[in-house]
Amino acid sequence: MRDDGHMPDPSAKHRRLLLVVIDGLGSDPLRRAIAEGHAPNIHALMEAGARFDDAISPFPSLTPVCLASIITGAGPDQHRIPSLGWYNRGQGRFIEYGSSFAAAAVEGTWRSVQNVMLDLNHLHLAENPPTLFERVQDAGMRAASINYLISRGRTRHKVKHDYGPVRAATKRIGVNAVYGPDHLYLGELYGSVGPLLPQVGFKRPKDFGGGHIARWLMRNTGVEFVLLYLGEHDSKSHSLGPDSTQKAIRVADRALGRAMGSLGGIDSFLQKFAVMLCADHGQTRVDRHATLEDVFDDVDLYRGNRTHSSSDRELAVIASNRVAMAYRTKQAHHGGTGHDSPTNRWIAQRSRECPALDLSAFREAYDDAGNEHIVVLGGEGGEVHLRRDMEHGTPTLRGAVTGDIRDRWQVEGDLELLGLERSEGLLTYSSYPDALERLTSSLSCVNTGDVMFSAVPGWEFTDIGGSAHTGGSHGSLHITDSTAPLISIGLEGDTTEGLPTVRLTDIAHLATTHLGIDTPVAGGATA
Repeated sequence: MRDDGHMPDPSAKHRRLLLVVIDGLGSDPLRRAIAEGHAPNIHALMEAGARFDDAISPFPSLTPVCLASIITGAGPDQHRIPSLGWYNRGQGRFIEYGSSFAAAAVEGTWRSVQNVMLDLNHLHLAENPPTLFERVQDAGMRAASINYLISRGRTRHKVKHDYGPVRAATKRIGVNAVYGPDHLYLGELYGSVGPLLPQVGFKRPKDFGGGHIARWLMRNTGVEFVLLYLGEHDSKSHSLGPDSTQKAIRVADRALGRAMGSLGGIDSFLQKFAVMLCADHGQTRVDRHATLEDVFDDVDLYRGNRTHSSSDRELAVIASNRVAMAYRTKQAHHGGTGHDSPTNRWIAQRSRECPALDLSAFREAYDDAGNEHIVVLGGEGGEVHLRRDMEHGTPTLRGAVTGDIRDRWQVEGDLELLGLERSEGLLTYSSYPDALERLTSSLSCVNTGDVMFSAVPGWEFTDIGGSAHTGGSHGSLHITDSTAPLISIGLEGDTTEGLPTVRLTDIAHLATTHLGIDTPVAGGATA
């Protein structure tokens, strides 16, 4: 028997798996850090034979969306997390996961605490597809989550009450426990096994403590799947810009080194563990800001339930970093007539007055039967229409290689608007990678706005609290926000080799095939 009370599985033949997610770390800054000696532990993985792929984030390229895609292997259309901030049509209010303190205060800070502590995992995240934690536990193995925001699992964990603000928050919203993996750590909220050195928390360096927790778990528990989230880089990139975060990369690399030191060095560690290291998105330098709501000055806008009721408003607009969404609040299925609401096309065209706008996208019927396609308008003009066509559409390069019939498209209009080229029966991307799949997935999410807006590089939309970043930002469809590194070594089963386009949604499949778990496909079946 292992020292955590579990019997070892004599049939297990797979190395255990460590997945490390470094928030906001783009591929180019990481390559620079490796070359200049700021990431010696990641460099050691490369020297040991690791692959380095550029993976594409979902859209919007924002942390809750990307973390949900990594842990479920699905896009927003399936996991239902649409953005960092969004409008709940059923409740008639904004949902905020932390765009800024000012944004959280619009609907009430306690409400935002509940959004993150409870609702994100247990109400907003779709039940199907399951998370990696649930799939690992359902297969009879153990899983651990360290500071990862999307952490739903099968084990009940009581909220810790030894820290004053946590005690006050849990009493206010009535939360006593949540469900997560076997070992769950998130700031000062949960901690399932001790002793730990040092305790992580809101007031202490999270990456430093997270590395120690991973080290302790992998050395002492025999847990098969460990997910270590390192979030300090993202906050530094927001304040300093993505080209000034080498110190933050060193901090994350040191945390990785602590984890890999659990078994006496990298060579002995790689004999027991496979490793995947990725980011959730990149970042873009921003120095200009615009408030999208300003261009709708002649429209009745919902601005939060402290000052307005959404029932008598025409539009709810909410921005997070470099993406924004508009919700029509008087459509027929919301209780209105539908005749006095601005149309999607009108909203998209009006948004061109905003200097931050790069692209807007919405759904529009293209025949009398009500079949829809996606319309993308350029901020300075131009229009392109797209829809999935599994029988007659043109495949992207990835679709042609993998044979995925869902990756076939009908595209008409100004292809340059999305950086698309059509050549020899294939569609290829440039400045908006995987744009067709990402737009379709996002606009098919039940919680996404009626119109989505993506910002020009260098610009950011101010959030609903009026706040904006002064260094780096992300969220848009553009390549600078949307490309993340994926380093992998020791994987058994499928790998990224041969994929012309690697997606963050591929990570869950790579993990389950490595661990020997049947992989669910759309609808909850197994492949």
